Amino acid sequence: WLVVVATIAMAVVCSLDARRYGYDDFYIMITLIANAVMISWLVGREHEEGVRNKVISGHTKGNIFLAELIIGVVTCVILYLLFAIIFLGINNYIIGYAPNGIAIKIFLCGLVASACTAAILVTISCMLSRRAVIAIVNILLILGLSFAAQTIDDMLSCPEYWEEYDYEYEEIVDDKGNVHLEASPVEGSMHLVENPDYIQSPVRDILNIIGHLSPFSTIHESGDVTYGWFGYNMQVSSNSINTSHTWDNEADFSVTKEENDSLTFALLFTSIELIVISCAGYFFFRRKELK
Repeated sequence: WLVVVATIAMAVVCSLDARRYGYDDFYIMITLIANAVMISWLVGREHEEGVRNKVISGHTKGNIFLAELIIGVVTCVILYLLFAIIFLGINNYIIGYAPNGIAIKIFLCGLVASACTAAILVTISCMLSRRAVIAIVNILLILGLSFAAQTIDDMLSCPEYWEEYDYEYEEIVDDKGNVHLEASPVEGSMHLVENPDYIQSPVRDILNIIGHLSPFSTIHESGDVTYGWFGYNMQVSSNSINTSHTWDNEADFSVTKEENDSLTFALLFTSIELIVISCAGYFFFRRKELK
C-alpha cells in the first residue's frame, strides 16, 4: 500500500510537471525504485518464511518461482495502469491531437517495460536470500539500467554531420564610441562537417542492441516521441519577446518513420526480453540450492 501511495504521488507530480513544462521520465525511475523495494520485500519475505519448507511439502521450485513472477509482474502492471490513468486524466487535453496508433504503441511499450523490469527484479530477488541485500541490489540495478540507457541514447543521438557557415565581420561603433565586431553568416556558405563523435556501424548497431537490454531504453524512446505533446499550462515570462510561446502554437504531434520504427523495435525487443528473462529465472531457480 505504501508503494501504491508512492505511485499515485509520482503520477500526480509527473502529470502536473508535464502540463506545465513537458514529460520527464525521472518520475518513472522513482516509481520503479519503489517497485524494486516492494518486490524485494515480497520475495525476501518468502525466503525468510521458508521456501525450502514449501519444497519439502511438495511444491516444486519452478512453481514457486512462477508464483513470485506472476505476483510481481501483475502488481507492477497494475501500478503502471494506475500511473497511466492519472497521467492521462490530468493531461487529457492531448486526446484528439495525439495520433492514436502511436499513443497505443507508447502505452504498450510502457506496459511491457514495466512487466520486463518486474521480471528482472523477481529473478534477481529469487537468486538471493537476504531481504536487505535483495533491496540494495535491485535499487542499484534500477539506477544502473536507467543510467546505461540514457548514456547510450546520448551517444547514439549525436548527428553524423554538423552545419557550419563562413562568417564576415563588421565593425560596429556604439553610442560611447566603442568598436565591436559583429559576425554574420555569409549567404549560401552553409556546408556539412563530419562529427568526430558520431559512432559508425557496426559499433552503432551493437550499442543499439545493448541499450535495448535495459527496459528504460523503451521508456526513453517513448518520451522522445512525445517531446512536443505536453505543456498546456506553459508559463511565458512577461519579459519574453516571443509571447506566442504557448501550447496551442508550440505543440507538435508529428512522428517520423524512424521514430515509429524505433518504437516498434523497442516493443518487440522488450517483449522478447521479458520471455527470455522469465525462462532464465525459471531455469536457474530450479537449480538453486536452497538452505
